[in-house]
Amino acid sequence: MGIVRTLISLTRPANVTAYAANDAISDATSSPADITAANLGPGYLVGLKVITNNAASMTPRLRLHFFRNTAPTQIADNAPCTAPLDADAANKYAGFITMPAMTSGGSGADSAYTEDMGLRFPLDADTYFFIVQTLDAVTPASNQIFRFVFFTERAK
Repeated sequence: MGIVRTLISLTRPANVTAYAANDAISDATSSPADITAANLGPGYLVGLKVITNNAASMTPRLRLHFFRNTAPTQIADNAPCTAPLDADAANKYAGFITMPAMTSGGSGADSAYTEDMGLRFPLDADTYFFIVQTLDAVTPASNQIFRFVFFTERAK
């Protein structure tokens, strides 16, 4: 068994419209693309880091909703996060991880980040889809990028 590192990225729209608490973060204000990580499981997610290229006022807590094998109904950027919908919950919804508040390196920093390296989240499928939710009101940067780094302990 070894630890496998998987990186996925999400670039939000070219606007600075403030998010309310519990809004979705996605790549479009209409018809957002699926956020996908292939070859993530099976095994256990043992760590997750989130890094963004906006240090200024970027301190929200984020919740990442996991859906196995089949894409959920995506939610437009800046719309209220309704995940999981009943139609997505039965066999697809695997649960969520709530990340600690993001922080930056201080004066001159160009990124903000958060991490949880003490996870033991079961992954019983190969491919996962995600919905990202901010739990706090926050003003983003235009075309802001979020990078999600998954650390998976793979089953043999």
